[in-house]
Amino acid sequence: MLLSLCGCGGSTASVEPPVIEDYAPTGEVTFEFVIDEETTKSYVVDNVAAGSTLETLMRNLSSPKMEIGGEGTTAFVNSVEGIATNATRGWTYTVDGEFATKGIGTMELNPPTKIVWKYTTFEEATAEKE
Repeated sequence: MLLSLCGCGGSTASVEPPVIEDYAPTGEVTFEFVIDEETTKSYVVDNVAAGSTLETLMRNLSSPKMEIGGEGTTAFVNSVEGIATNATRGWTYTVDGEFATKGIGTMELNPPTKIVWKYTTFEEATAEKE
């Protein structure tokens, strides 16, 4: 009886494993809340991961006192420091000087970033330049 073993020919090449990002770049986010003509409160948050939403970051701020309703695409700032949105005025914001066109639940941050909140009408907010 004759037993024959055959092997498969071929070569082996080293394969680099896929790179998996364990971390996102981080940076600083500066907040300014313009409460009225005489009062602006500023806050700086360090180590904010790129891609974090504004909603997530704001919900984790200990100050100023805020009420945020909804979540995700329906998240909305109801009040800051007891000043509540009403039929004609509300809290609007800019990101790096540009009027925001997204809600806080879908606004992804790319630090370093400056967010300025103002209690104003929509018309005033879109007419202003920082």
